[in-house]
Amino acid sequence: MSEVLNLKRKRKVSEIENEEDEEKVVETEEDEEEIEIKNRKNQKNMNKKQKVSNTKSKAKVSNDEEDFYDIGRNKRITVAYFKNNIVINFRCYYNDKPTKKGLTMNLKEWEKFKNEGVNYIDDKIEDL
Repeated sequence: MSEVLNLKRKRKVSEIENEEDEEKVVETEEDEEEIEIKNRKNQKNMNKKQKVSNTKSKAKVSNDEEDFYDIGRNKRITVAYFKNNIVINFRCYYNDKPTKKGLTMNLKEWEKFKNEGVNYIDDKIEDL
């Protein structure tokens, strides 16, 4: 009788050990999946940061003092590259340094202004 009990206990112990081993395997698989997901997220974040740093390094604004059109009264128009786009800047200057006061247009906005905005302004001036 005691042998039967011993065998039953051994089976239970081995079953418990097998279940624990299976749980460990499942846990390690889940851990590996979590690690893989975290690695993918980290890689995406690194790629985003790299893209941002690349665009920052490619952003070029013309600093050539002779490369502008002087409107007068410390106002200038410049054309430059900014974040791989051509931009037109209408800017106020103080002591030959640009201020925050001004307007920047991309090429689409510039074309619309040339074709429609100038005519609108001319019409309004004639109406006065």
